[in-house]
Amino acid sequence: MTTPSCNEYEQDLMAYLDGTQGPGVSRQFQAHLQGCVACRREVAALLELCQDLEWLGDRTRRQTSPVELVGPVLLAVRQRDAAVSTTDFGKSYGAKWRWWLAATSLAAALLITWFGPRLVSPEKPATGELPIARSGENRPLPNPTPDAGDHRAPTETYSPSKQRLELAKKHLPETTGGRPSGSEGLEATVAPQIQSVTIQDVINARKQALTDPAARARLRQMASLTPDAAREIAQNETASPEAVAGAAQALSTEEAQAALLRVVGHYPDRAYLRYALVQQTQAQPAAADTPKITEAQLSTLRDLDEDNALVYYLEALSHLEAGDVAGALTALETASRLDKASAYTLEAALAREQSLVAGGMDPQAARVATAFTAGDDEYGVLCDLGNKLLQYGRYYAESGDLATAQRIAEATQQFGQQLDDSALFAQERLAGLDIQRAAIDILEGIYEALGSGDGIETLVAQTMALVNGFQEWQNFFNNLDEVISEATDDRFVGFLADLILRQGDLNILDYL
Repeated sequence: MTTPSCNEYEQDLMAYLDGTQGPGVSRQFQAHLQGCVACRREVAALLELCQDLEWLGDRTRRQTSPVELVGPVLLAVRQRDAAVSTTDFGKSYGAKWRWWLAATSLAAALLITWFGPRLVSPEKPATGELPIARSGENRPLPNPTPDAGDHRAPTETYSPSKQRLELAKKHLPETTGGRPSGSEGLEATVAPQIQSVTIQDVINARKQALTDPAARARLRQMASLTPDAAREIAQNETASPEAVAGAAQALSTEEAQAALLRVVGHYPDRAYLRYALVQQTQAQPAAADTPKITEAQLSTLRDLDEDNALVYYLEALSHLEAGDVAGALTALETASRLDKASAYTLEAALAREQSLVAGGMDPQAARVATAFTAGDDEYGVLCDLGNKLLQYGRYYAESGDLATAQRIAEATQQFGQQLDDSALFAQERLAGLDIQRAAIDILEGIYEALGSGDGIETLVAQTMALVNGFQEWQNFFNNLDEVISEATDDRFVGFLADLILRQGDLNILDYL
């Protein structure tokens, strides 16, 4: 819409497409369309986008085949001799996998509510606890004064792109911020004694989680050590490094850091141990030795896992917190050139399983509980990292440095895409989707401030891909819930957990 007359109808365009205009307004708009070629083209483009989005949804639903898996899998289990016998559940070290199935209750809508985007940036980066607001609260960014000779197009010239972006975003699932429903009750309820937890207790809690969010909290408790039990393992010189790392997940930051420093000293080549130490160290930014420890661990971690983009995003955050913008942008550029980003979720799963067994839990129950809760913590860690990076993007945008803001936000969106592309866990993929969604919100404001129609058009295509990604994610959990709800045999659940701890849950239906 390029004329003053067209601009009068710009606000009515989306209502026209939705069919929510009043009769009088609709007649006026139709009359305008008959005499305006530009507006007819814009409406045609938006209608085509609607059809594309509907096609994406229909295609995803068609690709979701009916689940008839439990019977065939049980037959396969019986034919495996003793390959997945009850005595083997705790022995699959190469699995290194945990699972988040508990969060799939109440079908996909409740899943999205539980794990909806936690990502949006406050006005300034904080050094302490970061406020997480609801995704989509995207305040307008300042419009910089153009330099001499700057002939960027005015906002009206890319309003069709803006309309298409808003239309595409309407097809994203409605979500709320915050941690999964039911997690608030973890500290308020009495944790079960893990020594008495059986595999059937875990199975029952998982099934109840299909319709009862509170059951998810119970399931997480079954897969968690008490601080006293974790402390005993962490102080045990004979405990495996994985068991100590798993126990550290239940300790205070200071205790966890001390325990991890000890095992890293004994096992300096274990990348996951160093990553866990970085996590605990960055959780206390006010400590005087935090920058020194973080820098040392990240430097070694880069050498141990140089193809993991996550390491460079962590390094970028460390530089930003130290005020080293140039160093941060260099790290982000390096990260963006890599293909994968891994939060070591497999290793974290194995560590928790070993810590549960070391704490006296039945190995079968420990393995299944670990598989059913895998990736939960990693989702939060990844989203928090994305959120912190986007905070700095917004901060520099509001300070007038749109070039730096754009580089940070675009790199953070790339981070989400890397997680999405390389994830083995549904939790990792969801974090990637949520990070992309939050980055698009920030970039929309930046591109508007820059007058970048091409940037907005890019966001349209990325948002359409994001819609498809969320639909695939929902369909995966719908199928997975059906498998879990029909499971009646301990051996089947044991086989399922063993498969998850070897292959990951995103591809699990391909193996059944």
